[in-house]
Formats: sequence, structure tokens, C-alpha cells
Amino acid sequence: EYNFGVDIDGYVVADFEMFKVLVDSIGGVEVEVTEAEAKEVTNHKKRYGNVTLEAGKHKLTGEQALAYCRIRKIDTDFMRTKRQRTVIKSILSEVKKGNPFKLINMAMRSAPYIETNLTKGQLMRMAMAGMTCVKGEMVQQRVPFEHTWDYANKNGASVIAINVEKNKEQLIDTIY
Repeated sequence: EYNFGVDIDGYVVADFEMFKVLVDSIGGVEVEVTEAEAKEVTNHKKRYGNVTLEAGKHKLTGEQALAYCRIRKIDTDFMRTKRQRTVIKSILSEVKKGNPFKLINMAMRSAPYIETNLTKGQLMRMAMAGMTCVKGEMVQQRVPFEHTWDYANKNGASVIAINVEKNKEQLIDTIY
């Protein structure tokens, strides 16, 4: 269940309680925080939920990881999505370790936030099948790919115009 509201910048946001619970249930996520990222979060407590970050490599709590993922004022949206991918990669790293107690804790604490028509048995089978998917090396990529987009202006708004064909080609090359 998401509770929607409007944050300080006027963006519609959801209550990401499940994300925080998920991160906390695995004991936090290891992230290298830059000086600029630490200052942004720490100096704008209202924007980031009264979170404080320090520069350096740290194990972030769910609350801190969410604040880190939401940073958008110091650089580009591409960097914000990179921070999000960093946190997801760290979560998957913990899952890949396969500590059954951590995984059960994660599942039990996350379950109240999930609504589905699947049975518990079906969910367990899917989770077990999914474990084989995270065993290999993770490769990540951003779309649009480098050098396949330009800034443009559309109806007075600054947008990113992408070259669909180049992105399609590179996506196929990445996957296959």
C-alpha cells in the first residue's frame, strides 16, 4: 500500500516504507557516499526525512538509503538513477550471499506490504526460482545509452531527445 503525498519540491511521492523495511531487514546496504551527497542530505533535513549522512563508505539504514536514492539537486537525473542502481546492487549482493535467516527475515518483514492473489506456496516457488537468477554476475546499463541522446526543448520544457534506433541496437547488444 502506498500513501501518496507531495514532497517539498512539488513532486508526487509515495511512502516507501517497504523499501526501508527491506533494506533494514538485510542489515543495511554498503554505499560509498561522496562529500556532495552527504552535504545535500544533511543540510536539507526536511527534504530527506531528517537523515544525516557522512562522506565515505558506510552501511546505510533503510531511511538513509532512501534519502541517498532521492538526491537530485546536486547533479543530473542520470546520477540519481545511478545512486538507485548502486543501492539495488547492494541489496542483491546481500541476497546473493544466500543467508537463509536474512532472506526469511526479509520476506517476513516485507510481506505485509505486498498484496497479491498468489498463494504462499506460489510465492515461495517463485522466490526459490528467483534465487537462481541472482547467482550470476550482475550487469547494469542505463538507457538511454551514452551518446544516444541530446537535450531538447519541447513546448518550453527541457527534455531529453533519444535516438530510438541507436538505443534499440545497444540494448540488443547488451542483452545478447
